[in-house]
Amino acid sequence: MPHLTTFHTSDSDSTQSSPPYRVPHPSTHTPLAYHGVISLFRFVLAIFFSRIVIENIDQIPTNGQPTIVLVNHSNSLTDALIIMSSIPRHVRRMLRMTAKATHFRRGTFSSWLIEKAGSIPLQRAKDYGPQATVDNSLARKLLIKALCEQGDAVCMFPEGISRYHPALAPLKTGAARIASDVLYQQRDHPKFELKILTCSITYLHRQNFRSDVLVSFQAPLRLRPTPEQGLVSDDVEVRKEAINSLTTTLTDRIRSGTLDSPSWEIIKAANLARTIYAPFGTRLGLGPHIRLTQRFIDAFAGRSNRPGTEDIKEPTEETDRLVTSLLDYQRRLFQLGIKDERVANNRLVHRRVLFKRLIVRLAGSAFLASICLPGLSLWMPAFGTAWYFAERQKRTGRKFESITEFDHFLLSKLSFRSFLFNLTFG
Repeated sequence: MPHLTTFHTSDSDSTQSSPPYRVPHPSTHTPLAYHGVISLFRFVLAIFFSRIVIENIDQIPTNGQPTIVLVNHSNSLTDALIIMSSIPRHVRRMLRMTAKATHFRRGTFSSWLIEKAGSIPLQRAKDYGPQATVDNSLARKLLIKALCEQGDAVCMFPEGISRYHPALAPLKTGAARIASDVLYQQRDHPKFELKILTCSITYLHRQNFRSDVLVSFQAPLRLRPTPEQGLVSDDVEVRKEAINSLTTTLTDRIRSGTLDSPSWEIIKAANLARTIYAPFGTRLGLGPHIRLTQRFIDAFAGRSNRPGTEDIKEPTEETDRLVTSLLDYQRRLFQLGIKDERVANNRLVHRRVLFKRLIVRLAGSAFLASICLPGLSLWMPAFGTAWYFAERQKRTGRKFESITEFDHFLLSKLSFRSFLFNLTFG
């Protein structure tokens, strides 16, 4: 008879009935450089993004509670910056990150940031070639020690790779295996409790300056080393089954807070459907905006429930025709240079009014340009330096896995040289 694996979700009622488990004497010391790095991250993110909306901060386990934080990974280094900046310091003094080992000891600004953030290096087989031997035993020991003895919060990106795709990548079982190892080590301490906090990050137009980001935390799973818990079983097959079951649960939870679609075309159709359903002027927060869009995605993809459930059907012909019609309508709007709200409100504006608006906007643009010219002249050396190193990197630099990784490499170079320039001439 296989062991029954149960996962409990934290809520207000359970919290009131029994206080959360904490490591008796958490020993993690937060380095001063960590606070400096976090302050730098928050400053940079506040400049680049217009809004960073954080949902359910009250679900974050506080200091001393062993916690594994799992986040989707669609924007390379920016994901780490956002998750570290989203957790208030009074809730968690430190969030210990994990990063691929090739980011360490490179002598670059980004490498320095990763190391000062207290990250733990993880080796990936794809980074060392087919003949190389990958050994993460030391990293595993450090993670288990941080959770069991120090009550740390450890952040992992279970997709294992950063990619900008419409669908979430299949989650690796590494996080569930770490949880299993921690519980197995604490099997003689029934009061021990490990929490797994899932978080979904959604970027709206991530390529645009001053765009919006939604950071949504879900209620954490509470795991205890009880005898009926398959994660602490001595039977290898039972333990493996429990790890796979936990990974599936975590996948569904991360997907529940972000956009997950079989294709970009369905996302485009869902965005337009949401715009028609909640037209311009409707007050819709960023969280409801994302969840309403996902409802349309699920409908267009033939899902009657969230991804990962058994109730998934193929989209009907009627649904396919609706998606095709929405995409055709969007293409026509783009060709005409108008938006859907203009079609809904088709009152024509008089030419004289349009001309006045054009004059006002041209005058405003000229005024703002005159203000920006002095600053632009000061920044020209930084822009020129970034362009020079970008061109040199394309000719002689190392290869990158993706455009995203290359963008973040240039961003780190520009940030470091801009800092030196302002320090010298500011």
